[in-house]
Amino acid sequence: MTDEEQLELQRSGAVGDVLGHYIDRSGRVVDLELDSRTIALALDQIGGIRHAIAVAVGAEKSEVTYAALYAGLCSVLITESAIAENVLGMSQT
Repeated sequence: MTDEEQLELQRSGAVGDVLGHYIDRSGRVVDLELDSRTIALALDQIGGIRHAIAVAVGAEKSEVTYAALYAGLCSVLITESAIAENVLGMSQT
């Protein structure tokens, strides 16, 4: 991915990716064209998995972790205290 493509994703509201699907703070895909070329489980398939486990490390992953939880993309989260505290703070805003 080029620097320009990364900037465009940020301008579109992307906070990170889940299995290559770039999502905004609400867990919605931000670039449908890019997403159509992504080879991975679709987000609706991930959300339908009974026991989907997400692992997030590094405070910079707080926003995408919040988005994944908000969108119901995981039922179990394994993370560190900094992300947990950040995500809990985001859920109160």
